[in-house]
Amino acid sequence: MDWTQAISDSYTIISERITAFIPNLLGAVVILLVGWLVGWALALLVDKVLRALGLKSLLEAAKVEQLWKRAEVDFDTIALISGLVKWIVYIVFFIAATDTLRLTAISDFLTSILDYVPSAVAGGAIMLIGAILATFLAKVVQATIRALNLSFADLSANVTRYAVLIFALLAALAQLGVAEALIRTLFTGIVAMIAIAGGFN
Repeated sequence: MDWTQAISDSYTIISERITAFIPNLLGAVVILLVGWLVGWALALLVDKVLRALGLKSLLEAAKVEQLWKRAEVDFDTIALISGLVKWIVYIVFFIAATDTLRLTAISDFLTSILDYVPSAVAGGAIMLIGAILATFLAKVVQATIRALNLSFADLSANVTRYAVLIFALLAALAQLGVAEALIRTLFTGIVAMIAIAGGFN
């Protein structure tokens, strides 16, 4: 076999591979475009539905929005939720596109990220419920102590609010699987301190 035949064979092989790859590439592009459209539309729908249900007012009453302002973050919680939905859709369609291109390493990596999403959503829900519960209990404690004409109503309300928030944060971190041993130790320590404080009263 001379060198011209070798070049011809190589060209034929490369041409066949390119020809076989082009449909997959076009399919991946179509999948990405559809994913972008679906993600954008679904995020917009989620945003409008949550605002229509009055979640914005509920979050403001629970002072969740104040946490973003203190952290100097320029978006609200509903925007965060709708943005999360959008990016989950993007990742799902991106995985489909990488599967089409047979990029298994990227696909497996993104799949592992999606596997973590339920825990992240549960952790966020725990924090949201914790914030609402913290505000409610703080108001109850404040009203009760004021009814008794005691001077530490505001202090007790703040202590109650932050105690509930801390417990919610620990529960959320445990749900995320972050430093579980450390969280259990902190949780046990906090409960012990509360029990000791109660014993001295």
